[in-house]
Amino acid sequence: MTLDNPDFHSPRKGLTKWKEYANAFGLGHRIGIDIPSEAAGNIPDTAAYDKEYHHQWNSCTMVSMGIGQDKMLVTPLQIANAMCIVANKGFFYIPHFVKSIDGVDPTDTILSRFTQKHEALTHIPDDVYEVVANGMQDVVEYGTASAAKIPGINICAKTGTAENYRVIRGRRSKLKSHSVFVCFAPREDPKIAIAIVIENAGFGATWAAPMGSLLLEKYLKDTIRAERLPLIDHIVGSNLMPRYLIIQQFIEDSARAAFRAKQTGDSTRWKKFTNPAMRSVLLDTVNHTFVPALPTLVQSSAGDKPKNNFKIKDTNSVSN
Repeated sequence: MTLDNPDFHSPRKGLTKWKEYANAFGLGHRIGIDIPSEAAGNIPDTAAYDKEYHHQWNSCTMVSMGIGQDKMLVTPLQIANAMCIVANKGFFYIPHFVKSIDGVDPTDTILSRFTQKHEALTHIPDDVYEVVANGMQDVVEYGTASAAKIPGINICAKTGTAENYRVIRGRRSKLKSHSVFVCFAPREDPKIAIAIVIENAGFGATWAAPMGSLLLEKYLKDTIRAERLPLIDHIVGSNLMPRYLIIQQFIEDSARAAFRAKQTGDSTRWKKFTNPAMRSVLLDTVNHTFVPALPTLVQSSAGDKPKNNFKIKDTNSVSN
């Protein structure tokens, strides 16, 4: 929409049109892949905002959806499929767990669906898609995705840094952002589209972009340059597990051990969590170097066997 379009000045009409295009890009609904647990994501409509804001909302209420925030939810597969639509200038094929399908008879109702071409946005002129591709290639050549460069291949990409909030012990806490990278290549004759989301990893350029570049290079050139092998070692050897997960797992495991001891009278597993030395090892299950401050396990009376009023007292403020 343009500024001279009357729909631009109407938040209701604008949201309706925006949702229409977002849905056409495969967002906000299941694409139809080969697994039953595919998530739909969410592209809200006017009814969702009417319900939350009692019909008192305007364009400023939803403006952050333009950068993927607010009520908007997408899956990595949906983003990769959207990259296919941009690369193909308006059409896509539903992703399937298959390498290739050859010699399909159009009358074959079983196999023909795997080669069905979905022309979702072919009414958009090619030169508009070229503008988007120009910007995405510039991201690699001059912008935040420079770590994804591969000699001899023109890559169109975008990095992302997704804010990450989680309720920890009843409080909404901001954790390290998720690292995001999407791309397709080669630009002139696209062969592959990739979407990567690395949880709790920080900037898209730091983690997701190098990983995506390695996948591109291996797929398109069937090999990785020798000078990039240390990058693989660095990625494989890194630990991005946030510390709150280690402590949370410890608390859950210790609670289960306490419950089992109460039921069976066997406190063998429980003793591991009350022994300071063992507790240090259990809290360092990821890389055996980081040992956070320990939560205190409180019993109502002396002895190994916990009573019914067993509880966990946290003596630490956990941060990422």
